[in-house]
Amino acid sequence: MVATSNLIAVSLCVVVFMAAMETTMSSDGFMWSQNDMNKVMDIWNAVNTYSSRCNGRIGDCFPEEETLMDSEINRRTLWRRRNYISYGVLLRNSVPCTKRGRSYYHCGDSLHANPYRRPCSKIT
Repeated sequence: MVATSNLIAVSLCVVVFMAAMETTMSSDGFMWSQNDMNKVMDIWNAVNTYSSRCNGRIGDCFPEEETLMDSEINRRTLWRRRNYISYGVLLRNSVPCTKRGRSYYHCGDSLHANPYRRPCSKIT
């Protein structure tokens, strides 16, 4: 999107410069003829036609190189994460807590993992 904005800004500067170079000199100063205005409008329409391809869909707004670079970064990030998916508690053929009814996270505590009696709470 930045590249498209820069292209539009540069094109607009070129249009103004070309129109200024083709102006005719009169006694009052610089005047634009109808022919100059037609040239400016033709160039402006060409610039707008190029920029109107971005009609709200992200794929239209960005050049192909930008989206390829983004997917390359995502691919590398996903490849790195592949090395860190397991923890020590998820070893093969092991049970995290051998005591029945205990939480896996607090195996040594005397509290049950899912007690059926819970205290009432006051709603304020």
